[in-house]
Amino acid sequence: MNGGWLRAKTTAVNERLLVRRQKWWLAIAALLWCGCAAALSPDLTIKELYHTAWGPSQGAPLGGALALAQTNDGYLWIAGPSGLFRFDGIAFERVELPHDPKLSSLRLNSAFAPRGGGLWVGFQFGGIALLKEGHWQVFSVADGVPSGTPRQFAETPEGTLWLATNNGLARFDGTHWKAVGSQMGLPASNNATVFVDSQGTIWAGGGENSLLFFLRPGEHQFRNQPVAAPTPWAASTMAESNTGTVWLDTGTALVPVAQNPPGGKPGRSSVGPVFDHDGTLWDSLDGLRRIAHPEHATMGATLHLKDIADAYTDADGLTSRTVLALLAGREGNVWVGTAHGLDRFSEPSLKAPLDSAENLKVVPTITNLLGVAPADDSGGLWVTNGLDGGRHGMVRRPQGLVARAARAPRIGRAARTGPQHAGLGSRQVRWPLGVSRSFRGLSAKGRGVDAERRHRRTAAGHRDYNRARPARSPMVLLSRWQRRGARW
Repeated sequence: MNGGWLRAKTTAVNERLLVRRQKWWLAIAALLWCGCAAALSPDLTIKELYHTAWGPSQGAPLGGALALAQTNDGYLWIAGPSGLFRFDGIAFERVELPHDPKLSSLRLNSAFAPRGGGLWVGFQFGGIALLKEGHWQVFSVADGVPSGTPRQFAETPEGTLWLATNNGLARFDGTHWKAVGSQMGLPASNNATVFVDSQGTIWAGGGENSLLFFLRPGEHQFRNQPVAAPTPWAASTMAESNTGTVWLDTGTALVPVAQNPPGGKPGRSSVGPVFDHDGTLWDSLDGLRRIAHPEHATMGATLHLKDIADAYTDADGLTSRTVLALLAGREGNVWVGTAHGLDRFSEPSLKAPLDSAENLKVVPTITNLLGVAPADDSGGLWVTNGLDGGRHGMVRRPQGLVARAARAPRIGRAARTGPQHAGLGSRQVRWPLGVSRSFRGLSAKGRGVDAERRHRRTAAGHRDYNRARPARSPMVLLSRWQRRGARW
């Protein structure tokens, strides 16, 4: 009896472990699923992207996310007033912070995932710590870390780590931190920025002086970089595009300050605007702002964030208009940390091209969509509009634009019956100009017309098919078509 009980107990434990493993793998898959290594199309606005939000009611940390980082294992890390959390795409897991006498508080202000693995975090009232292979290592003023709140981490292409606090700048030699200041040409200031670009140039500055400095590889003195932006700066963060343009964000404006050769690996920093995988620039001002094609920037010209039209705020569903952190994930998503939660933007799996502003100018009302069929081999699509009597047949062209292609009453169905034939549920069909196809029209009662090509152009610019004779064909109920990976 005891042996049977033990076997049953062991089986139950094994089943629970199996379920936990399955949940873990499903969670990692969920985190990486949305747009696996796919870019976010710059042709879509932020509002057309797929948005997912997590607030406190969905388990997001109270107090919001002051910093975001993604480690080499794919996990997303969230640092903030509530401490450190690890997110797998489904659940938020609190991570125990080190209880070390060097630390006066466990409130976090920054986080950074270096290329070599592990996770650095900065504590609000001073001190930093490295989590690697499950163990914490704490560094404080006694270890060379500048006093004050750690604001930004940055890493050179060779792996050297830099840190900016609100009282100074320092670099890490692998075991100890060394302060960098006036001996290298930096004036005494609360340097709020540190950034490393693709060429290994160190950028520092900001703070009360609203000045920017740079240090090229092999040099030993920082030099001033003039910036034509209003002062004082409300903030100072930096980012580099995949075309090599280095941008400065002053809190209210963006300024391109340097142009590196394209093709380099963009710099890494724990704070600031981000470029997604398709080169689109994401920034924040009263919510999110997004520039689809920043590669044509004029060097030194100021771009005011308030003038960027592509915006997204709490009124659109953002967890808060106070954006505190941005991260371009390796899977192609853009993550946003706000004062009230976490947001993710990914490529939509379903698109509605008929709802675009350009297409709505042609056909303002599309309701009771009943039928779709390919119009040609170049990506055109017939769409029927049923509720208004089917008065508008439309073609979706390869560029995604719609043209009025038919004005026949009660077009209720559409289908492609062969490489040279398609069927529309109407007695009269007009085919777009320049496309040569034969048609068989089908009515809802199974009666229709054979439409024969005629070479007369109508005033609307379409070929007019009005030679009709009864046709006996079954009624078409539904048509779907997949071409080049698109399904309708």
